[in-house]
Amino acid sequence: MKNRRLLISHRASRKLAGSSVVFAFSLLTPAAFAVDYTWSNVGTDFTTDGNWTTAGFPSDSLTADKAIFNAATTAIPSIAGDRLITGMDFQTDGGAELASAAGAILTLGTIGIDATTQFSGTNTVNVANLKIGATQTWTLFGNTASNAGVSTFSMTSNIDLNSQNLTVNPNRN
Repeated sequence: MKNRRLLISHRASRKLAGSSVVFAFSLLTPAAFAVDYTWSNVGTDFTTDGNWTTAGFPSDSLTADKAIFNAATTAIPSIAGDRLITGMDFQTDGGAELASAAGAILTLGTIGIDATTQFSGTNTVNVANLKIGATQTWTLFGNTASNAGVSTFSMTSNIDLNSQNLTVNPNRN
């Protein structure tokens, strides 16, 4: 069998090289439609559009949207059924809470749980079942010398590691 060479002109090779760079870059960039949704404390249904300050609510995806709780939850969000989100970010000193119906499964993607800006108060994840959908690190408290407040992170859930790696970082001085 003869070796056959594929001849590509100089111009064609530049086009191919440019295409491969664009393709490779697109594989490395995050989803273009990922949105941070901030809880608005209006109602209690996690999947109601008006309960988030951004139009809509976090999509049912492990790689897209993040739920942010940046104020004490006076209206505790509740997940009625199984739900996927890329992660949760607790940004309040007053404490935030997330709950679910019995039997519901909340699956977290790569962001997991981030509470690095919590310096006091209690954040609570009180969901029936929590499933780890991707390798992730939970950072539960800020790491700063000015963190003099008493802060608590409470998890009341059956946790399914789902063959993923989970690192819990208390991040305390």
